[in-house]
Amino acid sequence: MACVLIGMSAALRLSAHPLPNTEIVVSLNDGGVRLDIALPVPELRLALPASFPNDGNLLGESQQRALRAYFHEHLSLVSRNGTPQPYVAESISVSQSVDANVGQYQELRVRVWAPATEQFNPRDFTLVYDAIIHQVPNHFAIVKVAHDFRGGVLAGERAADIGMIRYDFARNEVGPLHISAAPAGLWSGFRSAIRLGFHHVATGLDHVLFLATLLVVAPLRVADGRWSLFQGWRYAVRRFLGISVAFTVGHSIALLVGAYGFVPVPLRVVEILIAGSILVAAVHAIRPLFSGREWLVAAAF
Repeated sequence: MACVLIGMSAALRLSAHPLPNTEIVVSLNDGGVRLDIALPVPELRLALPASFPNDGNLLGESQQRALRAYFHEHLSLVSRNGTPQPYVAESISVSQSVDANVGQYQELRVRVWAPATEQFNPRDFTLVYDAIIHQVPNHFAIVKVAHDFRGGVLAGERAADIGMIRYDFARNEVGPLHISAAPAGLWSGFRSAIRLGFHHVATGLDHVLFLATLLVVAPLRVADGRWSLFQGWRYAVRRFLGISVAFTVGHSIALLVGAYGFVPVPLRVVEILIAGSILVAAVHAIRPLFSGREWLVAAAF
């Protein structure tokens, strides 16, 4: 009787505190498909085979080989004609994650890349996946699309849920998930990029302050080290456009560099530079520091 009560108490605790599940983030492009898989380590350890080299380290050389073998057994990308598509596990890492119901836990992150081929269309394939689920049937994987330029989904926007992979108790199996992105052109991506850009500027007070502080002196000219009066509409419009275009080009380049990780810069340094740029622009609006070169400062910052 005591054992039954203990078991019921444990079951109640588990139901009151749900365990974290897997998240699979899909990125689609013409060259192939990328999967970023995040798995909770406590549940993964329950599913790994007994032969797994278990010394507490998931990132050792032998452990990584075993993990790659495990994923090749429990992850497949199948083309429309039923042909499995070869893929590469580009990276395996462990990070800390936090769940509102669970608290802090370790998460295994696996990045998978499958190139497009004549047989494999990265916009139309079936994802066969049962890692962890094959041993922990109440576990499931949420699948999202985070980047699909042709479909109008851009990196930086909220990922769109497209399905869930879970154990089917009625059929006693884990069903596959078919991923089919609607055929679309480049215009969908450009339209989404413009929409995201407007949202980014509208919610970025620091951008607005910096640009407005530079534009406030656009109609003025320097005389005797001080700002003179309004110089006419043609002069003002020319300077206004020059500063705005330079800022747009510079900011676009910065976003591309940051998005692709060409030049990793600590976030704290970026925040300090943003504050410094607004301060410099504000001082310039009071007393000229770089008259005639506002466009260059706008692009550089």
